[in-house]
Amino acid sequence: MIFKTMLTIFLLFPLGLLAQEVPIKRIPASVYPIRVMVEPVYPEEFKKSKIRAEVILVVAIGPGGDVLNIDFEKPSGYKSFDRAAFSAVAQWKFNPDPEGGNVSSRSVKIPIVFGL
Repeated sequence: MIFKTMLTIFLLFPLGLLAQEVPIKRIPASVYPIRVMVEPVYPEEFKKSKIRAEVILVVAIGPGGDVLNIDFEKPSGYKSFDRAAFSAVAQWKFNPDPEGGNVSSRSVKIPIVFGL
């Protein structure tokens, strides 16, 4: 497999985009499983060298499960890997907010590991 997505996801509630300070609530990863997962594509230019890279993304998820925003917590150091991870995760869909949409957004920390 070209990449391995480690679903040790840390969910934070809410994202912190609000002007006021709100306490962060950690939620088990199983509460918000991924409905649609698009696999990142290993960059063509690195296939011969078989470079291993890890990208850690912080993804804001709306109440309906759509990806609202993506930030890099830890870029890989290679723009091609960063772009591949970003492009794939931008297409992911999560399950809707189990609390019935009472939360404006939540964030998920997602490590993406590339390797051949």
